[in-house]
Parts: sequence; structure tokens; C-alpha cells
Amino acid sequence: MDADLDTDDTQEFSVAMHPNTLYIAKEAQQMAKNAKGDDCAVFQKVALVSMCLMAAAGTSQVLLSLWRELNRKEDRQRGRGR
Repeated sequence: MDADLDTDDTQEFSVAMHPNTLYIAKEAQQMAKNAKGDDCAVFQKVALVSMCLMAAAGTSQVLLSLWRELNRKEDRQRGRGR
């Protein structure tokens, strides 16, 4: 490794190597602003799909937490709680 690497460059490299869905959506929106014609539509669709995936992941996490909590309450009412 080069000793003259800046920490900011390292952080950008690490994000580029392991992008999350929100990062991809943000980059796709930026690319759509600069693109023309069909390319713009493709980038907008990538951003939309990425944001929908983030929303679905968040929603499923909340619903799973609620479902687990309801099951715990049900088990306690039946006397099978820990």
C-alpha cells in the first residue's frame, strides 16, 4: 500500500467496494440528471427499484418485530412464557 494515501480516498474506495442500496439509488439519481434519452429513464428506474427495496426491507423488519412481539404476548397469556 502507498503511504501517501489520504484517509478520504480510502473511505471513498471502501464505499465504492461495498455500496448499499441507498448509495446506489443516490448515484443513479445523479447519473439520471446528467444522462439523456433512454439512459435517463434507465437510471431513474434503477433509483426507483433501489428505493423500493429499501422501503420493503424496512417495512418487513418492522412487521417481523411486531409479529414476534404479538407471539410473545400470546404465549404469556397461555402460560407458556419463559
